[in-house]
Amino acid sequence: LELGANGDIYVSGETTSVDFPTTGSGSDNSCGSDGLCDATGPYTPIADGFVARLSGDLSELFYGSYLGGAGEDRPLVATLDDSGLLYVAGDTRSEDFPTTPGAFDGSYNGGT
Repeated sequence: LELGANGDIYVSGETTSVDFPTTGSGSDNSCGSDGLCDATGPYTPIADGFVARLSGDLSELFYGSYLGGAGEDRPLVATLDDSGLLYVAGDTRSEDFPTTPGAFDGSYNGGT
C-alpha cells in the first residue's frame, strides 16, 4: 500500500478472483493465461498478482490490472517514486511472466 502525493492509493497483492476490476491502458484483463486463475484444472485456483490505483476516498478506480503469467505470482513489496511510478517486486512461478525490453533478466530460472 502506497499513498501518492495527491492522496491516491496504490495497492498490490494477489487474487484468485476471475472478475478483479481491470481498467486503464496496458492492463492485463485476465487472471493467469487461461483467464481462470487455473493452470492445472478446475479445482486448483492459483493466485495472480494485481496492482491498482484508487482515489483517496476509495470512490474511484483509476487503474486495475492483473500482474503475472500462467503460474502463481505474488507481489510482495511496492514503492512509489517521486514521479508517481509504482515499482512492484515479488516472486513468480510463471515461465511466461511478462517482461519489458531491457529487463535485467527476462527468462524464468525455475523455482520461485
